[in-house]
Amino acid sequence: MSLTITQVQNDLLSKLGLEDPTQATDGALQDVLIAINGAMQQLQTAGQDYFTREKLSIAFAAGTSMYPLPQSIQSVIGPLRLNSGQSIRALSSRGELDQFDRIFLGVSSFGAAQGNPFAYWIENLRDDAGPDANQITLHLVPVPLNGGSVTIEVVNDAPTYTLEDLVTDIVLPIAQNYTESIFLPIARWLVTRSSLFSRPELLDGLEKDYNNAIARLAMAGGFPAAVQPAPDRAPQA
Repeated sequence: MSLTITQVQNDLLSKLGLEDPTQATDGALQDVLIAINGAMQQLQTAGQDYFTREKLSIAFAAGTSMYPLPQSIQSVIGPLRLNSGQSIRALSSRGELDQFDRIFLGVSSFGAAQGNPFAYWIENLRDDAGPDANQITLHLVPVPLNGGSVTIEVVNDAPTYTLEDLVTDIVLPIAQNYTESIFLPIARWLVTRSSLFSRPELLDGLEKDYNNAIARLAMAGGFPAAVQPAPDRAPQA
């Protein structure tokens, strides 16, 4: 099921012996926040499949083929669709992009001429904003002859929440299958690191649930620093 950040807060506070959230101290709330953000980051490390997907519309203009996507995006999931509803194919390599006209249009020139886009390439590059910042760029080919838009499905990076978020109805962007089985067990275990935790009778159960959650991550692709199999992006006939 989907969970709001307030629901998770109340669950974690109960593990600290605070059944009434209005009685929580600033220190308790800070420990809860650290546990929530820590669990989100563990899922981020494990791969994209643990987060909900979002559709994004990208406007494109005549004569422009490159479109930087928001840096909050972790990955792009195909297929992409033009505003006409037509799906466009994914290229399998940067080489296919650089030699698009030669490979797909049968001409001798490199690059891509103008026309109606029917293919795309998603490029992941490090950005000048910082050593850990990635920039994802959408390339459309042929280079658009007219303006339009394309709809893409994306997975965003794990957000970092603040204390102010705890009193909102923000829904955590975690796929429903993993809220109870992976996210909550990790967050509950992390909150036991709080100096306010004084319920040793819960430790064995929380640790068992945490280990099961980590095992699920390992089965899905390895943990930590799991590398999920990339989707097939070869051009379709």
